[in-house]
Amino acid sequence: MQTISSLNITSDEAFELDSILTSRGYKAAVAHVRQHLHMPTWLAQQLVDARDALRRDRSDASVFSPTDMLGTRTELQLASTLLALVGLGLLVVGGMQWYWQHEIVDCGIEVEGVVASFYSTSSGASPVFEYNWNGERLTYRSHLASQPAAYSLGQPATLYVDPEFPSQAVVDDFLHRWLFITVCGSLGAGLIVVGGILGLIGRPTIL
Repeated sequence: MQTISSLNITSDEAFELDSILTSRGYKAAVAHVRQHLHMPTWLAQQLVDARDALRRDRSDASVFSPTDMLGTRTELQLASTLLALVGLGLLVVGGMQWYWQHEIVDCGIEVEGVVASFYSTSSGASPVFEYNWNGERLTYRSHLASQPAAYSLGQPATLYVDPEFPSQAVVDDFLHRWLFITVCGSLGAGLIVVGGILGLIGRPTIL
């Protein structure tokens, strides 16, 4: 008596059988085996069952899930939460910076100043602005450093000075007023979006 383990079908025959299973179904595959491989019905059914099971196993193994590459659902949820928190923190920092600057610009006094010197840091050179306040020469050192320096010595600049704390000022240009806020806002929003995507990928599947 022949058994499945003793049968020897060629790769072409196996491919053709799999194609018939996929396109025409189980009965057509059994009929094909009986007619072309000259097998009894019971053995043809066993062969088709074996090929169908193998085909299904291969199909299941080829299904890709994003969690296979990115990690478990728990890890994705944790990463989503952390990214969202960091992103929210950056938005808060950027918002606080905007509010502080807005208060000084809105309530402060506009004065004209010049770049009097540069302060060297590990990140480059930050300009030191000098301006006149009630007959007194005050200086304000910028926290923005670059290499090469973004300003030249003696370059004029407009500043808004806090009347209560005249040593605190806001330089009225894009770098000082909007660069930090833009970076914090962009990074914060980006991290929140990425965190949201990871959260959607890693959320539990409800069957």
